Amino acid sequence: HVLKSGENMAGGLMPAMHAEAPSMWLSWLEISDVDAACERVKANGGALLSEPMDMHTVGRMAMAKDPTGAVFGLITPAT
Repeated sequence: HVLKSGENMAGGLMPAMHAEAPSMWLSWLEISDVDAACERVKANGGALLSEPMDMHTVGRMAMAKDPTGAVFGLITPAT
């Protein structure tokens, strides 16, 4: 489910992608190129928790963690 403020995407809700995943909130960073950002995450000591994927009507997205373990999402919204 996409949460909007007017016509602007402001958030979303979805079921866990894995049965063992706990309920959680996740901060998403809107960027112009998810694939390039994922390469920068890995090059700087972070790791991908999900490979970049396209979600219909939402955009291209991936989940990652920084070298300290902080988890975040990367998204290029669908146009």
